[in-house]
Amino acid sequence: MTRDRGAAAVEMAIVIPLLVLLLFGIVDYGLWYANSSAVKHAAYEAGRWGSTAATGENPVTGCTTGTLAEQTACVASTRSTLAGATQLVRVQVEGDQWVEGNELLVCTMAKVGLTGISQLPDDGMVRSKVIVRIEEDAAPSTVPAHQDAPPPGRTWGWCAA
Repeated sequence: MTRDRGAAAVEMAIVIPLLVLLLFGIVDYGLWYANSSAVKHAAYEAGRWGSTAATGENPVTGCTTGTLAEQTACVASTRSTLAGATQLVRVQVEGDQWVEGNELLVCTMAKVGLTGISQLPDDGMVRSKVIVRIEEDAAPSTVPAHQDAPPPGRTWGWCAA
């Protein structure tokens, strides 16, 4: 009987670490998937908001100062629900002219990963790019691009119209 108990303890010592690794992998991939969805949604929401932002009819709390590009970036940041990650945003309009018909480019990215045990796609970086046409403008204006500093070893090179 004691030999069986010893065998069960050895089996448990082998199985428990594998189960813990599996659990951490599930948590990491679950967070990666949720954050991937949040980053895409934030880029879409910011693009949609920015396409009609110049009219000033749809203000977002906390995003009412700065250029239209900065306000659009603020919308992307406030509309995301990232778990354990910071979202970075880049906003640019075609020819730096915020006029009806020009393209508005909104890119978002965030590095995610909770445990660091799992090998996540693109090293845990999730990103999204949305291009929309500006639908309304109150007064055509020149708006320089807004761009958060990318994480070390990353660039905004993938974010081009």
